[in-house]
Amino acid sequence: ERVNLLMEQITDIFSERAGRALNAGFTTGSGTGRPTGLLTSTSAGKTAASATAITKAEIIDLVHSIDPAYRNGPNVGFMMNDAVLAYVRKLDFGSTNNDPLWQPSYTAGVQDRLLGYPVYINQDMDSTVAATKKTIVFGDFSKYIIREVQRPSMYLMQERYMDELHKGLVMWCRYDGKLLNSNAIKHFLQS
Repeated sequence: ERVNLLMEQITDIFSERAGRALNAGFTTGSGTGRPTGLLTSTSAGKTAASATAITKAEIIDLVHSIDPAYRNGPNVGFMMNDAVLAYVRKLDFGSTNNDPLWQPSYTAGVQDRLLGYPVYINQDMDSTVAATKKTIVFGDFSKYIIREVQRPSMYLMQERYMDELHKGLVMWCRYDGKLLNSNAIKHFLQS
């Protein structure tokens, strides 16, 4: 039973680490030795007027930079780092309407919304609103495809660490990612 518990813990640790590594590749990968990341694939839908600020009007412009055919599906939404989300949540419509752009959900299982679209947190995106950062992505995420080339395999390495009576585990997997339609997803670029 202890062996099963240990293997379960090892599986959980490897799964979390692999998931974080894959997310980084799918977000910022260059396409050379890593997947072609989402931020690498997209073009700017809106460039901010400021290097250190985001306005509600600019977020609306980002939404409307996407072809209307790709703005109304079940996979359409925003993606940003949690720190950028905290910044955006403080914005409101202004003038005589102080309703926030952010609409929290009060129903279990229903996502919070920004301008009516779901928001996905991705900690591998830029976390600061600063010059030349790609702070927000908007669009139909079903147009970014992830391909599993080789299923994950785990290997036990006994001889390599035997000098210290240790055993090593190595996990190997191979994936790729590609944006299929550049009109379906755009990023927000700080000036």
